[in-house]
Amino acid sequence: MTEVPFPKPEPRGPKPRRPIRRRRRSAQPRALFDHAARVKVADDLWSLIVRASSPMCVRCRMRPTHDPHHLIGRKKWPTRWLLDNGAPVCRGCHMVVQQDSEENRALAIRLLGAERWEQLQITKNCRMKVDPMLAAVGLRYLAKVRGLEVGALNG
Repeated sequence: MTEVPFPKPEPRGPKPRRPIRRRRRSAQPRALFDHAARVKVADDLWSLIVRASSPMCVRCRMRPTHDPHHLIGRKKWPTRWLLDNGAPVCRGCHMVVQQDSEENRALAIRLLGAERWEQLQITKNCRMKVDPMLAAVGLRYLAKVRGLEVGALNG
């Protein structure tokens, strides 16, 4: 018996490309954008107050303050906007204390004392929720009491 070869199908050409569906910004819930804006306002107010607390770097005491440094990282929400958790440092010192945890701890103990540093360490592990809007209200009040201009920071 002889085999009859099947005919090859005709080429169809290139496969048509489907457009990639992209999420529009308006497709996300509005509450997420409002929350991010409130967090930014609270962060900006905290930064303003910490930078204004000392004109010179608290670590080297030689260069002017540029950066506010969180002694306990910003990811820990219970201590994120506490003023005890901030230190005004210059850019060089900021790099050093961010990279070296022992240097960060030594700076914190020098600024706060060992007892307050331990209290902050305990507070950072509390599972409490912090409302950025309430934090911003408190920080705005403290900024006005200290005579700082906060007009541009609306929330």
